[in-house]
Formats: sequence, C-alpha cells, structure tokens
Amino acid sequence: MDQRIEAEAGGTLEPTEVEIATWYKENQARARGRTLEQVRPQVADVLRTERRREAAEKLEARLNKERNIKIDLEPYRVALDNKGAPATGPANAAVTLVEFSDFQCPYCGRFFPTLKQIEKNFGDKVRIVYRQYSIPNLHPNAMKAAEASLCANDQGKLWELHDVMFQEQSRLAVRDLKAKAGRLGLDQKKFDSCLDSGRYTEQVQEDMKAGSREGVTGTPALFVNGVRVEGGAVPYETVAKAIEEELARAER
Repeated sequence: MDQRIEAEAGGTLEPTEVEIATWYKENQARARGRTLEQVRPQVADVLRTERRREAAEKLEARLNKERNIKIDLEPYRVALDNKGAPATGPANAAVTLVEFSDFQCPYCGRFFPTLKQIEKNFGDKVRIVYRQYSIPNLHPNAMKAAEASLCANDQGKLWELHDVMFQEQSRLAVRDLKAKAGRLGLDQKKFDSCLDSGRYTEQVQEDMKAGSREGVTGTPALFVNGVRVEGGAVPYETVAKAIEEELARAER
C-alpha cells in the first residue's frame, strides 16, 4: 500500500529543497531563530508526513470513485515512548493524547481550556500524557517551569501545578513557582531542593529531543494515538474529531 501512496504522490514522498526552503521561510516563528540547516531534518519530516497524508486521502478518494469501494487506510503514526512521562487517565484507554507543551507559551495557554474540556467530556476513554517542549530563547521561565512540574509530580501534584501555571502564566519565575507549590500544599523543602538542584533538567531536555525527532518545531504539538494533529492550538472540535475517529477504530 505504501508503494501505491508514493505513486499517488508522484513517485516519492521526499520534499524538494525548494519546498523545504519555502516552508522555512513561511514558518520563521516555528523555527525559533534556528537556521535552515539546523531544522532541515525536522522540516523534511513534517513535509513528508503531510505529503503522505494528502496522497493517502487522494488515493482513497480515487479508488472509491473508480471502483465504488471503501478502503480504510491507517493514518501515519509515530511511535512515541512515553515511559516515565506524567499522565492522567487509564493506561489501557483506547486513545492516548500526547501534548508537547511549554508552560510560558501563549498558544499553550490558549489550548489549556481545551485540554480540560477534553478531559471532562471523554473521561476514562482518553489518557492524556504531558511532554515537555520548552523554548527558552522565547520563554526564559519555561525550563524551570517544566522542571517544577516534574518536581511536583514527585509529590503527586503535577496536574494541580500544571493548571495553576497555565492560569498564571505571567508569574513563572522561580520564586513564583515555589510560592505556587506552597499554596498547593506540597512539601516546600523537598520541592525547593528539587527545583534548585536541577534534578529534572535532563528529563526536560530528553523530552525536547524526542519531540524534535518527530517533527515538533513549536507548541502545543498534539498526537492522538501517534497521529499528529496539525495546527498547534486547534479548537476543541478538531481534537474531539481526532479522538472520536480513534474511538471508532477501536470498536471495529
């Protein structure tokens, strides 16, 4: 089937240098100041994924029309290793929503109410996994905020601190993070020690590398059962549709 999809795309899914350069020029914000050479592999992955999806949809539509049949093509999925990442919802949920996010990112803040709505409306049908993707050159407090969330996770309070940080994005300096932890009833001494020591700096960096390998160049970046939901801070309806499609697949 992959060969047929490639044929539908004109014989190859590989983007041209012109296409890569054009994407880079039109997405300077997502490149976050990095040069074309620095982001070339990630840009190529993004374009390759988009081309595969478009070709698969085109092939399915053409076959439906020509043969009057319905072919259910599996979407392209990335294999994300979420071991050790904070999550909420049953481990055996039919759908796993992974969000790569930055606590100081305004677009992530805009998506925060949507995430809460998903959690409320889908309940145990969806497992939500939070992955760190801080962008320190744009958001100087993001790295420590990411570390703070993992320090809070040690005390079973990640999601509480997660919510407060997004509700109070303008106050994410280290002193603010410590104050929030105190308000939430965390063991202050343990939290402060964890944050000051940089215990989770490496884990945050590993999350960022994992996201970059899968074409993440900006936040929020969403994956529903490994399928990328394009568009960043998309509206609730867009994410809900992706989840419902995966729930329908699980029932077949």
